[in-house]
Amino acid sequence: ALAVPHHTAVFYMGLANAALISTGLQRHGLPAEHPVALVERGTTPGQRHVLTTLGELVETIEREALKPPTLIVVGEVVRLADTLGPGMMTMARHGVAPMDGRRLAV
Repeated sequence: ALAVPHHTAVFYMGLANAALISTGLQRHGLPAEHPVALVERGTTPGQRHVLTTLGELVETIEREALKPPTLIVVGEVVRLADTLGPGMMTMARHGVAPMDGRRLAV
């Protein structure tokens, strides 16, 4: 029920289950390229955002050394990060293209 195109799913405290989330959503129809945002320590001065894809979710978490509390946001809304959050602090991108289709540097 969560693997619906054009919908947004948010997983609170999902880092421990990131592999299950990624494989489950892909198994039920979402592509590996589906966009994902990770928001670490949201609403604090240490807030950090990382953009990735379902297929790269686990590797991105490991590479970026993300720690709880981290929110996992899955859906096309992630592609609007540049438009909706110009004041965001640190934002790394791993394979997520913005809405205009341009590929972002990794």
